[in-house]
Amino acid sequence: SGSGSGSGSGSGSDAGRVGGLDGDGPASVVISFSHFIPSSSLYPGRPDLRNVMGSEELRRDVEDLKPHTHVFGHSHIACDRTKGGTRYVQCSLGYPQDPSWNRSEYLSLLWPRP
Repeated sequence: SGSGSGSGSGSGSDAGRVGGLDGDGPASVVISFSHFIPSSSLYPGRPDLRNVMGSEELRRDVEDLKPHTHVFGHSHIACDRTKGGTRYVQCSLGYPQDPSWNRSEYLSLLWPRP
């Protein structure tokens, strides 16, 4: 799913990257976190619950921040999608009663190390 964007120059068009305080420094990767789901469109679960999942205020905050990746939780259902240049990841292990609960293949690498 989604990859980094831009050349690392710190320009405003580089979604997910922020330059130094003076605008000339090296770019940094921005990864944001929340417990709640930032948008109901990211909820892959039961359709009858979709209208109570997601927060419009949180969605706007994340879109304004333009992080490379936003990690969230709450629904216990794994999700890895890219929307508007941001990768949205919920690396849920499910529920303890699920047969596949706590299996390491559900772990996810958010950002490759150099």
